[in-house]
Amino acid sequence: MSKIAICFCLICYGVCQAQEAELSFEGPSGNDPVLVEKCTNDTSYVVLTPAADTLPFSGSITLAGSAESDVDFVIELPLTILFEGGNTPIRIPITVIDDNVIEGLEEIIVQLIDSTDLTVVSELTISIVDAPAITISGSDTLEICQDALVSLSAESNLLDVVWTYGSAEMSGSDIEIR
Repeated sequence: MSKIAICFCLICYGVCQAQEAELSFEGPSGNDPVLVEKCTNDTSYVVLTPAADTLPFSGSITLAGSAESDVDFVIELPLTILFEGGNTPIRIPITVIDDNVIEGLEEIIVQLIDSTDLTVVSELTISIVDAPAITISGSDTLEICQDALVSLSAESNLLDVVWTYGSAEMSGSDIEIR
């Protein structure tokens, strides 16, 4: 029981703090924080969700990493983040810029900073990757006999592979078409 009392006192004096908010990602790839040049045409979002028990919170967002704002991506950052209680998320649009330069993996590190003590409350890393190269071995047109079996295979370490055959859409790295 004394441990509970000590922790309660520490919370009252700001030494033992609860998480004020959490950063997350919403985009074409779901919650996977990856932006792909030439593939990601839709706007993605950095989402700030306050904790359920958040008291009024004021903070700001900082950006770091190897990707450059307004060169590799565009984000509309508010000057101040303010949660006045409740837990309504704030969605901040972020869009990748297709610069037609093969750069390899770039990262955006988004940090939510508490304005009272300048501590990092939450951090999110978003990867920017170049569009995957597509290589077709042999001819890009294949004629086969009726009822013959054709096997196709693809590799991707960052994205799901989606195949389209006629009006059907399939996913997975290996498929067979009859």
